Amino acid sequence: MKKGWWFPLLFLLITLISGCAGRFDYYQWGLKLEDQGRFKEAALAHKKAIEQDPEHGLAYNHLGISLYEQGHIDEAIAAYRKAIQFLPLFDDAYYNLGMAYLRKGLYSPALSQFEKAVELDAYYARYHIGLGQAYEKLKLWDKATSAYNRALEIDPRNFVVYNNLGVVHEKMGNSFLAISFFQKAIEVAPDFAEAYENLALVYFDQGKTKDAFLLLEQAARKSPQEDRIKDTLEYLRQAGQNQKMPKPH
Repeated sequence: MKKGWWFPLLFLLITLISGCAGRFDYYQWGLKLEDQGRFKEAALAHKKAIEQDPEHGLAYNHLGISLYEQGHIDEAIAAYRKAIQFLPLFDDAYYNLGMAYLRKGLYSPALSQFEKAVELDAYYARYHIGLGQAYEKLKLWDKATSAYNRALEIDPRNFVVYNNLGVVHEKMGNSFLAISFFQKAIEVAPDFAEAYENLALVYFDQGKTKDAFLLLEQAARKSPQEDRIKDTLEYLRQAGQNQKMPKPH
């Protein structure tokens, strides 16, 4: 029997009961479903919350999150916009909209949303990370570096930011700094396979083939399900000493 077949029946039952026994809090139910990773069901709950209150900005924001997690990016964007319409000072909605634009490849609109989120609350590291990602996509390397550094001031042990800084510095031609940031990411998060891979790519580009092999083998062990790392390792095995590797990403 198909998993989750009972959910529409439960949803109908709750709707009937709430009509008789008072207002059911679909929004809170949707949050619980999100926490369980049940995003399709969470989206239905948030839609019911919006039916009850068409100006429920928080429900629109979480409807966007539930849709985004399912890959329905255009619908998520529409939901985030509605959240901002009803909650124009809600920084998280601007950040979420920025992430959706980023995923769509709309980097300038994404940047505008991250800037608004930071304007409303400058003390969330992830808002500055969003800024850095948008600047990086726009190839504004110095601004990306500044944004990531600000994120580290707020969250000094954010290994993703160290990795991102390594990528930016490598693209700027600063291999020494790139290596130091990849190493720092590994120091903070020893199981973060992407940093091993990126460091290996820099080493290979420098002709340090043996070191690159060792790092990629470590990355493959830490993320055995990651096909990209396996592909990179296989490419390295077939590549000659003088052949260039893909750049860190």
